[in-house]
Amino acid sequence: PAGEEDILDIGCGGGQNIANFLRRTKGKVCGADYSAQSVAKSVAGNRKAVRDGRAEIMEASVSSLPYESATFDLATAFETIYFWPDIVEDFKEARRVLKPGGRFAVCNEMASEAGTERWISLLDMRIYTPDEIVENMTKAGFTQTSVFTQGNCICVIGHK
Repeated sequence: PAGEEDILDIGCGGGQNIANFLRRTKGKVCGADYSAQSVAKSVAGNRKAVRDGRAEIMEASVSSLPYESATFDLATAFETIYFWPDIVEDFKEARRVLKPGGRFAVCNEMASEAGTERWISLLDMRIYTPDEIVENMTKAGFTQTSVFTQGNCICVIGHK
């Protein structure tokens, strides 16, 4: 039911999206990040929810998420797929942890390499266009992909 979704934020960073989701659902909100520093910051910023069992934040790679299959109603990736090692396989891993009918939302502020060359070389990142994200989601088994844009920001949603 709406308002009771279980949510996973992949690449949760400092935990701001976890805090936002906790205000929008009574379900469990989980975060995974490969950086121990990010996990520590995310846990500190969501201390009460972690203590109360409403949030769980773990150090983990997107390539091997430490969750059972069909656990979440929604998985998100904000500003993080730029660094994922194998986009199709990692999208498959996100799909694995979703319940049937679950959704995967990829949201990026950079959707074109034009004008971002400095960041690409500095951070060893890969920029994906909305079409490339849709194509990779489709390869990973997602259906009914939708693309939303606002300025340079994009959000692509795929359904399991």
